[in-house]
Amino acid sequence: MLSCRHIASRITQVFVANFRHAPAPQRLEIFRGAVAVADNGRIVRVVRADLNAFLKQLSPQVQIHDYRKEPQAFDPGRVDVHLHGPQFRNRYRFGRQADEELELLPWLKQLTFPEELRFASVRHAQNVYQKLLTELLRHGTTHALMYGTIHGEGTAELFQAVWQAGLHAFIGNVHMEQNADDACKLELPVEASLEISAELYERYHQKADRRLRLVIIPRFLPCVPPSSLDRLALFADERGLLKTSHISENPGEVAWVQELYPHQGTYTQIYADHGFLDARTIQAHAIYLDEKELKLIADSGAKIAHCPGSNTWLNSGVMPLTHYLDRGLSVGLGSDISGGSDISMPLVGRQAREAAKLYAALGRQWKRSEQAESRPLTPAEALYLQTLGGATCLGIEAETGSFEVGKFFNAIRIDFSKGNLQLVSDGDIESNFQRFDLAGDSRNVAAVYVNGQNVNLDPFGLVGV
Repeated sequence: MLSCRHIASRITQVFVANFRHAPAPQRLEIFRGAVAVADNGRIVRVVRADLNAFLKQLSPQVQIHDYRKEPQAFDPGRVDVHLHGPQFRNRYRFGRQADEELELLPWLKQLTFPEELRFASVRHAQNVYQKLLTELLRHGTTHALMYGTIHGEGTAELFQAVWQAGLHAFIGNVHMEQNADDACKLELPVEASLEISAELYERYHQKADRRLRLVIIPRFLPCVPPSSLDRLALFADERGLLKTSHISENPGEVAWVQELYPHQGTYTQIYADHGFLDARTIQAHAIYLDEKELKLIADSGAKIAHCPGSNTWLNSGVMPLTHYLDRGLSVGLGSDISGGSDISMPLVGRQAREAAKLYAALGRQWKRSEQAESRPLTPAEALYLQTLGGATCLGIEAETGSFEVGKFFNAIRIDFSKGNLQLVSDGDIESNFQRFDLAGDSRNVAAVYVNGQNVNLDPFGLVGV
């Protein structure tokens, strides 16, 4: 074990303020103290008592960032486990007409696939992805799992944008080989698609201080047949990569899967039989699962990306979140841009709380036993899902998600005196955190830290343009 003297010699900067994190789903901690960070960006000490004595024994070379007299505090950086990068420009748009709102399948074919076709242009990809990364930073997201498109060079631009912006990301080209219909140029044979993945793996995986990682992404079963899932899973498993896709998001999609593969079991069973249901798999949405499917997921160790905004806006349904949590399933939150319109993970956390409250209340009102078993999501759980819960889904819970020794200092510095909170914030730190959860936005994000570094919130010079 390192001596106190040796630890102190490694410290390069100390943050002194109020801190909040959720080191467990039902455990919310708020403390006034200090977090000491070494030159490698990792936390080497968390001080909650005898703060002045600790500060006095620091070397004069240590940078001390003291916010005790400021209306500011620290949260862990947010983790988004499901985001479609090329759909950034399609946010707040659910139909081609002003009075039209489409559900999932027509929305994909009429709006989303045509937009993704544009990412054959490297210039277009660069333009959109730089805007996307700027917005992620401004809202406090430090880690994200992001879908690219089928295009190799277009997806490479997403890697490059993340590299330049300073975030951590799991990124992959999207595998599609059937049922894109009018957007058939979005289809590639699995051999060609895997060649793109292999090239991206060599160019970017675990580069930039391991901030960049490849993930394998079949879009969903209607676009990738089970025989191709086998090949994608083999590629991922040989390299220890994460895998992700969509499952049971919308009634029309679930019916389509059964129509395409009538003799291969449930949606979940097909994924399980073909390598996409294990501890390195994240499946998004998971609304329409029966008990047998839930047991398959729980036994496999697969994770779920809960996307409450998208589930609402595409009229897909309400995932029984707290029922899944109480079953022991591992869940993180996803903005699901652009099915979900809001890139802010604190706002997605609020959406998750609203959806869980509504689901439980309607269960009681309609006396539906399966819904009556659900309950509201606690504030601790909501923060956990945005931070350490998301990190756990990505397999990086030892690196980020909370203020604990050994983890990187990935954090948001919140300013309670701005935006919607300007006229209501006060000296009660617990109340201010509650207000941020329910009404905070990018105006309250004063700074974002990744691996201990204060990153530029406008890395491409786009804010105000």
